[in-house]
Amino acid sequence: MALTTIDDVAPSLLSIARFTLRSRLSRNCHLTDPEAAVDALEELLAHVQLLEPTADEIEMAAELEELAANKALEFDMGESQLVAILLKRGCPLLITGDKRAIIAMAEIGLVDAEGKLACVEQLFAYILDTIPHMDVRRRICAEATADKALTACFACATSIVTAKDIVAGLDSYTNDLRRRSGAMLVTGLRAKIP
Repeated sequence: MALTTIDDVAPSLLSIARFTLRSRLSRNCHLTDPEAAVDALEELLAHVQLLEPTADEIEMAAELEELAANKALEFDMGESQLVAILLKRGCPLLITGDKRAIIAMAEIGLVDAEGKLACVEQLFAYILDTIPHMDVRRRICAEATADKALTACFACATSIVTAKDIVAGLDSYTNDLRRRSGAMLVTGLRAKIP
């Protein structure tokens, strides 16, 4: 958790995520080790702050969803609430796996969020600066069906891969998203592996 702690503030999740994530794991019959996934989720939940959106944040989230819907963009309620919290509370960073939401924010012109978003691939590139790539790869590949992009980046179908190859894959996904989302993604959050 130290990797994602900023100014002594632990990472946060929407409070409702406790239930939605547990439900999703209980219904996912494609996981190799569902029990380990549930244990990992419970460990995560024990170390994060849980957020409840205020009435103002819920109102802002609804406005963001409406702006996105008017442009036929996908921007779900959970992501819109996280963005509203990010902006209303002045949070430094939102890490999300929802690339469609990042693109939607760019398309609706949400300039206040520029440079405050990170995709999951950026997070994993950052993690690789601290944790050996084969340790991270082992964990990703143990549940290869959980995230197709990460499975591809960590080359789970091959027996050997270098840290440089993994970072190149992560950077490729990140750069593609950056091209599609303008200035939304934070800069400087990447691996220092040459």
